[in-house]
Amino acid sequence: VVQQAGPAHLASVSVNLRGDKDFMLAVAAAFPQGGVLCHATRELRAALYADRTFVLKQVHYWGLPELLHASLDLRNDREFMLAFATHYPLAEVLRYTVDQLRAQLYGDHSFMLRILEEIGATELEHASEELRGSRDFMLAAEACCPLQEVLRCC
Repeated sequence: VVQQAGPAHLASVSVNLRGDKDFMLAVAAAFPQGGVLCHATRELRAALYADRTFVLKQVHYWGLPELLHASLDLRNDREFMLAFATHYPLAEVLRYTVDQLRAQLYGDHSFMLRILEEIGATELEHASEELRGSRDFMLAAEACCPLQEVLRCC
């Protein structure tokens, strides 16, 4: 029935079916244009968006905004989140990380040098106080950004 009527018909399907992972994924595969998972039960959506493989596929197909639905655990996972930076600008990926991970990254010497190279000295304002107070870090920042920009941002 859903294949004939389309994903909107899912609203009238039983809660048991809308909570069935195999059923909902099969329907989603039949309607790649979307509009399916919004009809899944809250519990099923939470389970799917806590699954690394599922979220990777969703982001691959729909883009980074799918990360807004990902579990906080995934959005706080450094390796998981930074894996997206191979296909998307680092600044965009950072928008979807949780505050705790972002703070950790802004305190990481090598990460901050990477972001300075990719985005520019304006990112120094996000660097931890410890890094901004580190002579070694600031010299390394000056090596990848013009000195005037580095000084202006601190």
